[in-house]
Amino acid sequence: MAIKSYVPKKSTVIDRRTTDGGYYVADCEICGREFYPKRSNAKFCSNVCGQRAHRNATLKKGGTTAKKVEETENITVRGIKNTIAELKKHCKFSKGDVGETKNDLYFCEIGEHIEWNSDVHILRVSDQKFEIIIR
Repeated sequence: MAIKSYVPKKSTVIDRRTTDGGYYVADCEICGREFYPKRSNAKFCSNVCGQRAHRNATLKKGGTTAKKVEETENITVRGIKNTIAELKKHCKFSKGDVGETKNDLYFCEIGEHIEWNSDVHILRVSDQKFEIIIR
């Protein structure tokens, strides 16, 4: 059996005509593309163009588009080596930082905070437990 012809899949056409049979044609205010809106007062061809317009308007007003939310992450770790391994996952270490951090962790008292950098604090909870607070 040989193939005689190819019949493409029929796509669904969205009918956006008005009740009297006509339809709207508009130009997008952001990208300039011609589109067929569902409503007579549509300004943008897609959600992406609508978001761009909103962000542009927000920045012109002097605001920011994203709210900065301060989130903190608390990680409880047992042992000095595990504490340093966890710090390496979240922060960059230079060559001398590892030994200095080990000494700081070894000699700090229970309940004492160590400010490792501006975003990371370490709290000694017990003899072997440390809590890493990451902002």
